[in-house]
Order: sequence, then C-alpha cells, then structure tokens
Amino acid sequence: MLRPVMGDNSSIRRLEPDFLKVASSDCECSLVLRTNKVNQWIFKIFQFILPRFAGASGNLIYTTSLLIAANLMVIAGTIFFQWDAWQLMYLFWFESVCIGLIHFFRFLFSAFSPEPDIKNPIRMASLLFMAAFFLVHFNGFNAGHLVFLVVFSALFGSGNSPDILDTLSQWNGVSLDTASLEIVAPFQVTILAVILLGHLNSLIVHDLIHKEYRGIPDNKLMMLPYPRIIVMHVTILFGAFAYLGILAATGRKEAGIVFLCVFVALKMFIDVKTHLEQHKQREANQNSKATE
Repeated sequence: MLRPVMGDNSSIRRLEPDFLKVASSDCECSLVLRTNKVNQWIFKIFQFILPRFAGASGNLIYTTSLLIAANLMVIAGTIFFQWDAWQLMYLFWFESVCIGLIHFFRFLFSAFSPEPDIKNPIRMASLLFMAAFFLVHFNGFNAGHLVFLVVFSALFGSGNSPDILDTLSQWNGVSLDTASLEIVAPFQVTILAVILLGHLNSLIVHDLIHKEYRGIPDNKLMMLPYPRIIVMHVTILFGAFAYLGILAATGRKEAGIVFLCVFVALKMFIDVKTHLEQHKQREANQNSKATE
C-alpha cells in the first residue's frame, strides 16, 4: 500500500486545481448573487420607466434609449469594476457639464434661428448676452462643485489631503505621466464619450433638425437646465452619504455596490421621466404651431 508523501510535488499539483476551483466558484457565486439583486431592482424601476414611452415619437424613443444606455453602462461598471460613490459622482459631474454645454448651443440656435415673426436684432443681442452669462455662471457653478468633489472624495474616500491632479487621475481613466498620456481605464472613458454623444445627439435630433427650441419661451431659457442639475447634484450627495452609512453599518462593500446600482437606476428613472416630459411638451407645441 502506497502512502502519499507530504512533500511530493505531484500531490500538491493534484490538490491545487480543486482549491482554485472552490475559490473561483465562491467568487462567481458572490458575483451572481450581487448581479441578481441588482437585476431585480432594475427590473422594478423599468416597470415604471416603460409606460412613460407611451405617446413618444420615434425620435424621442431613440434619444431616450441612448440616455438609458449610458446609465446602464454606469451600472455595469459599478458591478464588474466595483466602482465607489466617488467615481460615480465625477461621472455625473461630467454629465452636468455636458448638459450646460448643450444648453449653450440651444441659446445660439434660438438667437440665430427663431420663428420668423419674432426675429429681430434686439432679441438676438439679448439672447447672445444671456448665453454668455449662462456659460460663465453655469461653469462657475460646476467649477465650485468640482472643487467640493475633489476635497470631499479625497478626505472621505482615500483619506489623503486634497490634490486636484492626483484625485482626478484616479477616476478619469487617464494616467498623468510626465512622459506620456496613457489611457488606463478605457471603460470609464467610453462612458464619458457615451454621455457626451448622447446629449449631443439629443441636441442634433430635437433642436437642430426638429427645432424644438422654438417652443421654449425666451424668459425660461436661462433657468431651464438648473432644476434638473440641482436635483441631480443633491441626490448624488445624499447617495454618497448613504453609501458611507451602509459601508459603516454593514462593513461589506457588496452592500454598498448594490445600493449604488439601485441608486443609479433611480437616477436613470428621473432622467428618463424629465427627458420624456420636456420633449413631449415641446413636440406638442411644435405640432400645435404647425396646424395653426
């Protein structure tokens, strides 16, 4: 009868695959359970989203689908790359910058291509002044918010002293190397591109082609994006504090990831609801003017 020798390399090699298999199966089970919980919550939120598409035009469904795709990519990154609240806050800050930039072009469209019966030099000059003021004011608001995010995430996230270059290089997918500019996280850069292209596409489809901006009164242009931006930023800050509370209470990063995914899904619901309601109203205004 042969006895296994403890120092025999062959016996170690025979045990190694089983050990790795068990460890791998545990990781897979954890990922599957986490994904299943997130899927259940996202499905519930989609039950509220889908009825909102009733009565929407093909163009509106198209632009809204891009908006949903960008948010789903954020959820995917949170699940598979285990992003934390700080990375999501920077992504949504970038989205607010995109919203402001797109609205600036909406100002220009309204100034240079209004309804023929209200086209005059005084109105054009007034809207151009408002557009310049909006650009300065909105970017000042975003700059202040960015400084707050850098300080907040550095102190509460990494525990380091705030440094804007170091902090930004940790989330934006770019390595600030002195010799080269290297993309180290292509998925994050892809999400930034999808967010920008989604809002740019909405501008092209709804405003440049279908001229929905003509249905927005001049006195409402200035403040139009602020309610959505303020609600989004306040909600994000609340979500960040709730994320910290969940981590402190449970001590499990998985619980924080599940919360963030549900949180992004709720943010997606608010985005879709706002986007559909605004553009449905503008389409209705355009159709009513066309029938007059």
